[in-house]
Amino acid sequence: MLLPPPAMPPAPLAVRLKTSTLLRRLVPSGLAIARAERKGARLFEHEPEARERAFRRMEAILAGTPREGELEQLARRSTIEKEAWTAMFWQPWPRPRLSPGSAELVLSARAAGRGVIFSLCHMGPYFANARTLWSIGVECCVVSGDWFFEEPSHDLWGRREARWRRGLPPVPLVRPRGSFAALAELLSQGRCVMNYFDLPGRRETRFLGKPVWLVDGTARLAAQTGALIVPLRPHRDGRWHVLEAFDPVDPRAFADAGELHEALAALHERLILERPEEMEDPVEIGWGDGATPAVWRAGGPS
Repeated sequence: MLLPPPAMPPAPLAVRLKTSTLLRRLVPSGLAIARAERKGARLFEHEPEARERAFRRMEAILAGTPREGELEQLARRSTIEKEAWTAMFWQPWPRPRLSPGSAELVLSARAAGRGVIFSLCHMGPYFANARTLWSIGVECCVVSGDWFFEEPSHDLWGRREARWRRGLPPVPLVRPRGSFAALAELLSQGRCVMNYFDLPGRRETRFLGKPVWLVDGTARLAAQTGALIVPLRPHRDGRWHVLEAFDPVDPRAFADAGELHEALAALHERLILERPEEMEDPVEIGWGDGATPAVWRAGGPS
């Protein structure tokens, strides 16, 4: 469905000032983001709670991977990135950018006459992904969390939701639960879908050096419809959002959806470990306390 952009909801004065896009326009984005980077470094060095959160977040991501020995360095960088991400979100969003060759790769996959699934994880400034694809003429149906369909609440979270939705191009959105048949129909018609890979599900997968129970809808959709899978990775380059596209994965090269899912897990793991400090805290994308250094299972390991 197409969601109309909501008005920014009322909130306490301090929240309205913090989230006012009009006031944010008065501060150059480069200055705002540099200030946020300094704040992140200061938090990590001088605020024990912020430091503990950063270590906990990065331990869950890095344990069992070749980069777990870089925990302290990457925890510090993750704190800086989190503050920079927040500053970018509330500043005027810059003109979308794709990394060199990415636009051509996306458009080539789009022209292949098959459906396309854009597969990505919660990394970097991922709020700008659909807008970036739209800027090169690619419309995709975005699988969004249930919270995205709710009436924005009168607080910081509600204003965040409204800001996000107001920045989206007019693309269709679907809830993840019960959407498989509708997405398969779109892909069978040669349309595009954007789906996140790093969400909790029922399929045990070796991912980030540990057993992780992931959704496997991307692989099942591609195997059923023959849609190409184009991996994406957003990242921050100073004050810019940059979207990277990688070589398409053809489901016909795999024996079944299970084999394809395992290949996608290995691919996304590689992309994450190149920039682990830019990965969203798994606690905040549905895993809660279930994302630990030993295992990820929503609701906690059993």
